[in-house]
Amino acid sequence: MNKRPPKKITESYLYNSSLYYLQRFASSSGHLRNIMNKKISKSCQYHTEQDFSECTKILEKVIEKLKEQNFLNDELYTEAMVNSYRNKGLSSKMITQKLKLKSIPNELIQSKIRKINNQIEEISNNQSAELISALRLSKKKKIGAFSSGLKPKEKELAMLARNGFNYEIAQKSLNMSKEEAEKLINNIC
Repeated sequence: MNKRPPKKITESYLYNSSLYYLQRFASSSGHLRNIMNKKISKSCQYHTEQDFSECTKILEKVIEKLKEQNFLNDELYTEAMVNSYRNKGLSSKMITQKLKLKSIPNELIQSKIRKINNQIEEISNNQSAELISALRLSKKKKIGAFSSGLKPKEKELAMLARNGFNYEIAQKSLNMSKEEAEKLINNIC
């Protein structure tokens, strides 16, 4: 079975291709740019008369158009992802790493982490957002207060450290009673 050759790059092709991608996946403008640059690269390799730099200029026009139409909004995307990752029990370090992979600027990531942390801390009577995330991860992984007691404390501590939590937060979450941990987690949800 023969593979179809890649299409030539046009503004309408990139726009439609971007819309199709955005219908299936939420994305930052940087991540969409990376995805579309791969399409452009394949197309330029096949259609040698195309200039890669000209095609990327077309892509930038398409991305700006998508931003104007609110199909792309890095602020909202980043805030939603930070909130989602916090709910999954990820540390600030892990959230930062994951969002940097999506080509989101570090300043935007840090401002959204601060915003979500402040919201969590306000709801939880000034409990650390990192602590609450560590407790969520502990519940998910059945360690600490949610442990059956089969894993050694050192392994539980190592698991939290691998997930980006500092020693103080990890120790505090592991030494908390199940009732305290449940109360903190349930106050936020």
